[in-house]
Amino acid sequence: MENFSLLFKISELIAKQKTGDISDDEKLFLENWLNTNKKNREIYDDLQENFDINKEINQLKSFNAKKAFKAISKQTGMTKTRVIKLSNNIYKYAAAVAVLVVCFFAINRFFNYNEPKQIAITEIKPGTQKAILTTSTNEKIELGQTEKKRIFNFEKATVIDTSETLTYQNKEDKHEEEIEIAYNQLETPRGGEYKLILSDGTKVFLNAETKLKFPESFIGEVREVQLEGEAYFDVAKSYVPFKVKVNGMKVKVYGTSFNISGYKDDEFIQTTLIEGKVGVEVTSEDEKIEYEMAPGQQANYVKTTTAVELKKVNTEIYTAWTKGMFVFENEALEYILDKLTRWYDIEFEFENDILKSEPFTGDLKKYENINKILEMISMASNIEFKLDNNKIKVMEKEN
Repeated sequence: MENFSLLFKISELIAKQKTGDISDDEKLFLENWLNTNKKNREIYDDLQENFDINKEINQLKSFNAKKAFKAISKQTGMTKTRVIKLSNNIYKYAAAVAVLVVCFFAINRFFNYNEPKQIAITEIKPGTQKAILTTSTNEKIELGQTEKKRIFNFEKATVIDTSETLTYQNKEDKHEEEIEIAYNQLETPRGGEYKLILSDGTKVFLNAETKLKFPESFIGEVREVQLEGEAYFDVAKSYVPFKVKVNGMKVKVYGTSFNISGYKDDEFIQTTLIEGKVGVEVTSEDEKIEYEMAPGQQANYVKTTTAVELKKVNTEIYTAWTKGMFVFENEALEYILDKLTRWYDIEFEFENDILKSEPFTGDLKKYENINKILEMISMASNIEFKLDNNKIKVMEKEN
């Protein structure tokens, strides 16, 4: 049964709610599910009236939790390959949750609960490693199209491409006073990502629809690159400062890890510091202002006003894309679908603007088939999706 994972998740949340261990984010997820349709609320109310979890816990706490979960898995026909990842404290609730799952299955049959509509879009695949390199002589080279290792001999650097990573290495015979800076550009399209290692050893992970302009070899008193889009930087330590220019803002670095999201059409630029120390430099009314950031902070730069807001964030949310995941915490649907548009190279069309602010919380696998991604969003919200003229329509569910 395709919605088993969701039923298990909801069961766990109800168990936590009844034992008083539910977090604010989990409450929000449960509330979103309850508001999806009337039948979900009826199932929940029926459980509240007819199921005493404290009694079940007392009856089952002498049981081995893992054995209880294994037994209930056998009853529900869930194979080993379908076991979902459990949270760290799941075994604390395993026996109670197992009973809840069986109860959900019974209620599910009684109410003849209908799963959300699915869309058949098998031809839409997730993104992959691909990019276009533009050299200082305006030559364009497609990357990621072959598994063969390639070596390019440029004027100031030797460049190695492995179809996943582009690496620049300084030429030993160069003399800084005799040469000018030669700039290259690496561009990822929609549905593309690529890793770049600059000549100083700095690692840059480019997200989809991103451009990075950089020198073949760093020369002088500053290491400077120019970004449009989103990239994760792991800057090589050096006494020479590293700067990232992005849409009227600069990030000054000496050796650190951070993420910048600054797409052209976005209203703001987000700089998220993982470790080290950076300064966000902006110019307002001919005055330069620098905001120093500490690890775990995010600077939001509003393009129209040049205002900067510093706040503490969970940095894993903003770097999960580099590890094959999309992680969202109470994000508006419009923001989420913008991310999916860039990665899957597909357009979404909202039935009405109200749906754009529909919140969603969840972890989604970046390389998953888009059908499963949209199904997860649909299950936890009041939204359904439908393919229409090569666009995916975003609609409110019919109760």
